[in-house]
Amino acid sequence: MNASFAKLDGMTEGSSVEDALAMAEDYIGTYSLATDTMPESVYTLPEHASTDFASLVRVNVSEYRRKNDTRAVKKTLTIPNYLNELGNERGVNFSLVLSNALRQELGVK
Repeated sequence: MNASFAKLDGMTEGSSVEDALAMAEDYIGTYSLATDTMPESVYTLPEHASTDFASLVRVNVSEYRRKNDTRAVKKTLTIPNYLNELGNERGVNFSLVLSNALRQELGVK
């Protein structure tokens, strides 16, 4: 089952209607990660053949971006000097340690 998007000039597919709708949500969300400007939302069904199925797809783009945007963000933080020196001596990747600690603290993968 194919799903196409006139405003995004793209398409995806799924093995069923439910799967195609889920893939459509993911397509729109992924598209939002690659652009700073999304086209205006559409609130009417497109014209389609009587043998086709048309549906609106709901995507909370802000939530999708928050959950799936893996771009690195530079943060400035303060740690005790002795931990900095020990970490440097042992070749610790401070960004990796902080990311892993935040994942564990926040209960996310």
